[in-house]
Amino acid sequence: LSRNLSRPPLETAKLSVEKRYEELELYDRELKKERAKIEADPMLFSDDVFTIEPLEGEVGPHSSAEIKVFFKPRDAQDYRKVAYCSISGRESRLPLHLTGEGLGPCLRFKFAELDMGGVLVGEAYSYEAILVNTGAINAPFKLIPSTTVHGSCFTFQPQQGIVPRNGILPIQIFFSSSTLGEFEEEFHFNVAECPKPVTLTIR
Repeated sequence: LSRNLSRPPLETAKLSVEKRYEELELYDRELKKERAKIEADPMLFSDDVFTIEPLEGEVGPHSSAEIKVFFKPRDAQDYRKVAYCSISGRESRLPLHLTGEGLGPCLRFKFAELDMGGVLVGEAYSYEAILVNTGAINAPFKLIPSTTVHGSCFTFQPQQGIVPRNGILPIQIFFSSSTLGEFEEEFHFNVAECPKPVTLTIR
């Protein structure tokens, strides 16, 4: 004889309901915890680029308060943000529109063009170009290698580096070619945090 060890359907349904009830109780407790966190959070302004000090306080009647806004851009781009000031006794919040422009390094060549004049085939020549940083931050740069026939006849030293703020850096240019004819080459230097490279034209 075999004994049926399975639970009766009514008991199985009861256990299922009890398990579901426990799950709902657990969910309800978690929901209350999250609601308490939200209610306890003053929802003060928080941003990686704009900082406001102080974030809260009290202004007496017929008086004023000074609020400082600090701007620390991370990239060379425009920034826009809105901060809202809640005032006790007032239904609507006061908006404060924050805008700022992040500026990258201001790097350029002292002279954007270099005219070598007539040069002899097979002879080696050297020139100098000056990189000037007129910005308030350091300017890391790197030469973009040229793929043209005449472009490969030029050598730059250094090909990469950092020009300090309000500083200059001489770039040595070496040239030797075995090809006859006139030419004009553009050499581009990538500058960190700048959308456009710095260009030097040599003819």
